[in-house]
Amino acid sequence: MLRSFTLQPLSVVVGAAFSGLVLLSMSQAPPLNANSIGIQYLPYPRDMVQVRAPMPFVVPAGKVFVLTGLGSSGAGSVTFYVDGQPEASYYTNNTTAVSVQSVALGFTAPAGSTITVANGGSNDIASRAWGYLAPQ
Repeated sequence: MLRSFTLQPLSVVVGAAFSGLVLLSMSQAPPLNANSIGIQYLPYPRDMVQVRAPMPFVVPAGKVFVLTGLGSSGAGSVTFYVDGQPEASYYTNNTTAVSVQSVALGFTAPAGSTITVANGGSNDIASRAWGYLAPQ
């Protein structure tokens, strides 16, 4: 005994849409708004760099400088410059101890850039920037 069976068009459309949604949610593709630079590199100790004011640092060819922190051993503002343009700054009113501030992840300076650090106060030599060199 054979039974007849029919598919409703609405059921087919809803089932196909649900299946597509499930397959899309399982995909391993990056999100559509991924515009940031992804540095997928864990630095070796030899790649760590400390830029001391007032001495400039030139990023070597084939490398990218990744900024991780700014600091000072006195009160005032610390400004990080790339090719003479201010890119990041940090202010502290701490006059008794060394103060270090982490910066937003992902800030990089390309090869050939000249990096300098300056303090807004009179003790410019107390300013520092920390980071590491990653392959370009």
